Amino acid sequence: MPALQRLCLEERTYRTWEEESSSSRQKAEKKQIPHPVQKANGIRNDIFVLPRIGKARALETCREMFTLYSQGCFLKDLTSTGLAHRKKRGKRKTMKKISLLVLSLATLVLSGTFALPVLGQTATAPYKLSVFATAPAGLSAPDSVIVLHDHVFVGYGDGHLPDGSDGLNSQVVDFKMDGSVAYIYTVPGHNDGLKVDPNTHLLWALQNEDASPNLVIINTETHQQKLYTFGPTPHGGGYDDMVFRDCKVYISASNPANNPNTGPGIVSARLEGSTVAVEPVLAGTASAIDIPTDATITLNLQDPDSMTLDPLGNIVLDSQGDQELIIVSNPGPNQRVLHLPLSYQTSSGPMSVEVDDTAFVTSSQGFLLFADKGLNTVYTISKQAFAPGTAYTAADGGPFIGRLDMTTGVITPIVTGVSNPGGMVFVDTSKHFGDDFQKEDGDACRDRGWDSH
Repeated sequence: MPALQRLCLEERTYRTWEEESSSSRQKAEKKQIPHPVQKANGIRNDIFVLPRIGKARALETCREMFTLYSQGCFLKDLTSTGLAHRKKRGKRKTMKKISLLVLSLATLVLSGTFALPVLGQTATAPYKLSVFATAPAGLSAPDSVIVLHDHVFVGYGDGHLPDGSDGLNSQVVDFKMDGSVAYIYTVPGHNDGLKVDPNTHLLWALQNEDASPNLVIINTETHQQKLYTFGPTPHGGGYDDMVFRDCKVYISASNPANNPNTGPGIVSARLEGSTVAVEPVLAGTASAIDIPTDATITLNLQDPDSMTLDPLGNIVLDSQGDQELIIVSNPGPNQRVLHLPLSYQTSSGPMSVEVDDTAFVTSSQGFLLFADKGLNTVYTISKQAFAPGTAYTAADGGPFIGRLDMTTGVITPIVTGVSNPGGMVFVDTSKHFGDDFQKEDGDACRDRGWDSH
């Protein structure tokens, strides 16, 4: 029997062992119902081997071809013209006839010939939404997304504690542009930040945003990894994300211990041996100019989170729980700081909203990638032409994906029906993937001390 059929004809809906409640597991054990995934020594052992795609992706196919019930995944009525979309609750349906056409389509999906459909998520025209990749078997909560050459790297938090106190590891998955897995890296702690050094093209992975942070630098050609540790953090929390600018790396100082935040919201970092030394750049209570009102305000950054650069090279910091973006130009003694409150329009008027990653369009040709932790999927947003300079953001407080007006802070939804969107990046297809970074002057950046392996 084909693996997909065997998966969907199991007595129970395919779910990971961890996702079930203890009571459900006890009931299953009493009934002696076989479960597709067991755990041995903390590692999942899969009963079914699905060619080229993981069980999570196969389940998406199952959802499209079959009706899911709380106690099982059973075949829908199938006709020669398609699927009958009839849902009944409670009692299980028995299997009815299967058309050869649908089985052939299932085989094509399993072989990776067809892209999987998007179920329940809606994109506003002219935007189009499709699945880029579902999580490899055993992984969950995709967050940070970054592109290096013709590969997409996604960090999976797996629901681990954000301070690393559970002692568990996270995975960084290297996807090819067709959504297939090329390699999987393991990093200690809860991964929350991924960026590429534009000079060395090494991948920086930042873990533990709440406390006890660490940094892993990865050579994606040799697969070598090097671990760096931080000393006591000046703000009492962890580190979340980073950007590279003018031969320096800047890191967001997340989860501050004090309110008001008397520590820094952004630090600069330098590698020294196997440690990371930091210096304050932006104070948690810095003065800023509010863009919509042009008034000078005092910040209180309680949730520094994602970071990116805008088309002018300014640092854009998301203070997530504060529902605001902070724009820093010329970081240093003469820096200028702007504040942008975030909102979206509802039937009862404007409403403040928190966001995670923001991405700026760098070319009219390309597409957006975003990760949804709740749906365990990375999606592609495409259209014939993007407007260069436009900002898009993952509004996890909506939740939705939206187009951001950088003068008002108002976000217009373009994709709805999402669960917990986070990581986002724009992929410029107007140039060869090998030219996706403009290499900095190696001599000018030599003093920063970054390891090139």
